[in-house]
Amino acid sequence: MKTILTTVACLLALAACAGTEERETTGEVEVEPTIDMDAPTDTLNPAVAPAMEWHSILSGRTKPDAKGEVVLRDAAEAGAWAAIELENGEAGATYPWHVHVGDCDSDGAIVGLASEYPPLQVGPDGEATAEANISVELTADGDYYVNVHKSAAELQTIVACGEVKES
Repeated sequence: MKTILTTVACLLALAACAGTEERETTGEVEVEPTIDMDAPTDTLNPAVAPAMEWHSILSGRTKPDAKGEVVLRDAAEAGAWAAIELENGEAGATYPWHVHVGDCDSDGAIVGLASEYPPLQVGPDGEATAEANISVELTADGDYYVNVHKSAAELQTIVACGEVKES
């Protein structure tokens, strides 16, 4: 029994050290994570380097002071990943959001399935974040934009929009 407990304790200690590397600084040892915390962690494998990356700055439409940012990463066969941050939203609101084909002045189709985008839940500070794993590859020559919609019942009312630009 004592051998099993010792083995388990050693394995737990090794697991706690996994994913970090040491580097010396001014006489002290600093531990840094080796995992990219900005990488998607759900169905899109974070070990897969993104084939392309795009960014978007959101600006308010029906809510002029709304603003935010979006990052899109395409990982070829793994699909795509999107992350969104919104500021100055209406406290307590639930905003659907989607990546669309086209530009902010068009009525382009949603990229992937609408159900792949969890709604933005705006906190009391007016801020919200969300991530989506999209089952469709993005293309280098594609034009994309991101819409933040007022509600599921009012998808035609756009709170904020931003055109996606390749990084």
